[in-house]
Amino acid sequence: MNNEIKTLTGVRIVAAVWVVLHHFKEPLFMLLPFLGTIEPIFDFGWIGVDLFFALSGLILSYTYSNKITRNLTTAEYLDFLKLRLARVYPVHFTVLIIVSLMVIVAKKLGYELRTFDFINYSWQYFILNLFMVHAWWSPGQSFYGPAWSISMEFLAYLAFPLLTVFVKRPRSPLFNVSAIIISYSLMLVMLHLTDGLTVQNGVVRIVGNFTVGCFMFEIYKVLKHKTIAWGKISTSMLVLMLIGVFVNDWIGLTAAQSVWLIPVVGILMFTLAFEKGPVAAFLSRPLMVWGGEISYSIYMTHVLVIMIFGKIIPAENYSDSNLLTRLIIAAAYLSAAIISGAAMYYVIEKPGRRIIRAIQWRRSSNAVS
Repeated sequence: MNNEIKTLTGVRIVAAVWVVLHHFKEPLFMLLPFLGTIEPIFDFGWIGVDLFFALSGLILSYTYSNKITRNLTTAEYLDFLKLRLARVYPVHFTVLIIVSLMVIVAKKLGYELRTFDFINYSWQYFILNLFMVHAWWSPGQSFYGPAWSISMEFLAYLAFPLLTVFVKRPRSPLFNVSAIIISYSLMLVMLHLTDGLTVQNGVVRIVGNFTVGCFMFEIYKVLKHKTIAWGKISTSMLVLMLIGVFVNDWIGLTAAQSVWLIPVVGILMFTLAFEKGPVAAFLSRPLMVWGGEISYSIYMTHVLVIMIFGKIIPAENYSDSNLLTRLIIAAAYLSAAIISGAAMYYVIEKPGRRIIRAIQWRRSSNAVS
């Protein structure tokens, strides 16, 4: 088992919180209008998903590249899929069931749940979500907000063993750099031409970012023992990203016109993998690493907070309250996202992962682990 790159584990909580802030923008801005001074940070939270996709490609390569042979067998392939399902499916299944029950109860009581435009509550789409294939051709078949990205991740899992056999073949660093440039370029052109950085472009985003992550690992292997000022580079990339976010907002660029920020975030992630500099040191702190461990559950459950709090303590009911009350309500939204994510991690994600990993469907001593 490879040693954990703690910095990248810390990156995961940053990506998750960025997405949460993006989706919590409406209630938080109603409660705390002064947050408008950093509105671009909230607006560009969609990049957190692209960061997740690229991070997934890099981390999977880091973890499994040496365990998947060129002569890939069906048994190795199925073992890999089992381990990845153990990682994502328990939480996905649990949230799917919770949302389904909420939909049934809300319908009985005559309530309309707050949700996303691309959600469709029907039994046909429930079945597609159950097998995580719902967003492969139409994002409008997602049963709850983050479900579309899990469907994309599953698609990447299916392709990864075959992709890594191709990527890990001995090639020059120039080839790997060129592959990253081409992957990013094709993705950005397609996103720009379709005039949208939305779930409708889910396949484009996962293919582009995930492939980049896989090739980044090949470069990481070559450079990890080189003496390079990664700390200064990562700090510079972070500053460039923040400047880009605010400048894009200031000049009024749309999301489709702002996709150039995706490679900036991807390169920032890559430089942090070397665990050098102040940014990497911060992300490696125990609290950030713990946050990274529960980040998937936070990402998956924050939609439940939106749906429940939207009915129990709707932000608009408190927009004219005194500052202390509004701060308490805003803190309740954010705390609920973290607490529900932590609870999901310890009650469902960890035990579920352990149970699925323990399943044995064949006798073998060389299973991918």
